[in-house]
Amino acid sequence: MGALILGILSALGVITLIAARHEIARAWQPGDRLQAVSALAIVGGGLLAQSDFTSSPALVRQGTAVVVIAVLLLAAVTARRAPDVARLGLALRPLAAAIVLWLWLFIVDAWFMFADNPSTVLARSISGILLLVVLFAQARSPMRAHHFTAALLIVLPVIMVLLPLMNRPLGNCTIFKCSEIGVILLGPFSSGNYFGLEFAMLAGLALLTISSRRLLAFVLFVAAAGLYATNARTSLFAVAAGLVVYVIANWVFRSPRGRMDRGHPVLSVIVGFAAPVVGMILIFTARADSFSNRGLIWLLGVDAVGEHSVTGIGLDSWTALQSVGEVSYHFAHSEYMAIFFSGGFIAIALFSLWLTSVAYAGSYGQERPGKWIVLPFIFSTLGTLEVVWNPLTIDGLTWHAVALSCAVMPAAMARMTAAKDEVTLPLRAR
Repeated sequence: MGALILGILSALGVITLIAARHEIARAWQPGDRLQAVSALAIVGGGLLAQSDFTSSPALVRQGTAVVVIAVLLLAAVTARRAPDVARLGLALRPLAAAIVLWLWLFIVDAWFMFADNPSTVLARSISGILLLVVLFAQARSPMRAHHFTAALLIVLPVIMVLLPLMNRPLGNCTIFKCSEIGVILLGPFSSGNYFGLEFAMLAGLALLTISSRRLLAFVLFVAAAGLYATNARTSLFAVAAGLVVYVIANWVFRSPRGRMDRGHPVLSVIVGFAAPVVGMILIFTARADSFSNRGLIWLLGVDAVGEHSVTGIGLDSWTALQSVGEVSYHFAHSEYMAIFFSGGFIAIALFSLWLTSVAYAGSYGQERPGKWIVLPFIFSTLGTLEVVWNPLTIDGLTWHAVALSCAVMPAAMARMTAAKDEVTLPLRAR
């Protein structure tokens, strides 16, 4: 049965590469190739670092950071146009918010852990440097959502094709979950849930960037097949909920004149704050056996934070406390537990403001805002029960936040350009 499943998924990977070849080629057109290389490097390098393909994940992470930073700088300095910061203000706001969040988490980590482990704390600066370089490059030669879609349409199908050659691509059922096929797809990763996160993000990016209905339906089918095989229930729920939000938001928030004159503040705040609030409620009301024993991880994490709930106690405190048994040997198993532990309620607020800025910049001037909020919605929903981004490291999850922050560029820039033209053209006519 296992060999049959791997054979089907491998064949599906080949078909996906063939079916998506034009979508991939669109991202690799002249003038966009350096951005496409950057997106592929941050997606592929990050996932490689988390996989069984490498015996030195730290080296792969560092190499990924070096390659992405070098290519982005090359793209920026060779760009033909000078940056128009005033026009790009709204589009760059999500990246600026992400950098503020990273800075706060870095300060807290340094405050609590620098004396005990200075080299590890200083290494956390690499992820901040990456965000700063992305911000600089976006002003001149921006990455866009379709670059990340193309990268994922290369990386995930290649992984699927290679499944039959892997040592242990299938795992046994656990006491918490099992599907009808009797096994759980792990791929090259240690967890089916981790693999499932990538299929969920593929679905969100596909809804945002793929215009062909036939290809969109096929990519969503591939994502659904991957989610079913990995039995990643949180990811499956997030995608299903995202599809519902996609339909409802497009219907409820559509402007009678055909487009929104500004980003919808209510919709943006809901997307930015709803999941973090729900996530924190789940954490603080959990029992030890809640959500497949995630509750125990959260209870220990909250106890460890103790009186530092406003500021948190720094990301690297988790490792230090693991060594003495005061927190779980598993990591937070919730984005909001990880952010709260690392930076307290201040970090939760900053994270929510970042998500709000992503939703606002994306929906700005759009006829169908649901298309632009579905990706941050899926991302934030995943975060209730899974870690989807660690701002202080570069790994297979880093690209999630970078893609979200960069995806708003075409939307915000197009609307700001239109608004500028509406003002200047009448003046010229006079």
